[in-house]
Amino acid sequence: MRDVIGLHLQRVEWDKDGFVARLYPFTRSRRTPADEAHQPRLVTMDPRVGFGRPVLKPSAVPTAVIADRHKAGESIADLAGDYGEEPLNIEEAVRCELQPVKAA
Repeated sequence: MRDVIGLHLQRVEWDKDGFVARLYPFTRSRRTPADEAHQPRLVTMDPRVGFGRPVLKPSAVPTAVIADRHKAGESIADLAGDYGEEPLNIEEAVRCELQPVKAA
């Protein structure tokens, strides 16, 4: 349990006062602790940006907006061009929003 919690805490940035400043949610399925340690940090949740909703870190575009447009049929390449993002970043945004919710 300590290892799992430790991996999650590694994805949190703290401010100078010791409060959570930013969280990087997992965007890919995890099979081993090594997989968790190497997850990208392209999607962030920051209470000062987008009211804490997930956004792409480089552009602050909400991942929900990107995923909705992708579900409506727009291509990854078109979305990347529209937002000035790399296609891999757009894929991470879509992956963040469309991953299946797991029961607790």
